[in-house]
Amino acid sequence: MAQEKLKGDYNSDTAILCESFVRTIDKILSSRYYKNSEEELNRMIEDEYKLGHILSFYLLENLPDYEVSDKTLKEYYPELIANLDLEYEKLRWINYWKNKKDE
Repeated sequence: MAQEKLKGDYNSDTAILCESFVRTIDKILSSRYYKNSEEELNRMIEDEYKLGHILSFYLLENLPDYEVSDKTLKEYYPELIANLDLEYEKLRWINYWKNKKDE
């Protein structure tokens, strides 16, 4: 689904996942550094989502749990991926674009 927006720029699901991580973490850290509001951070994440980084919202919502854990990202990663609800994310994607058409 993300490939329709990414225009085939990523050749695997792993590449899309990694890029979603990088872009989301970058936006979170940049937002903290510049002391942006939560609304501004959400807008920046939405911009990434619109580009096709389909896991950006999921990561924004779930990385805080990692931050308060005592685990490294390498240790927490399997848990983060295991908790991913693909059907929910698919529905979120479909509804997001449906709502954009209605605006």
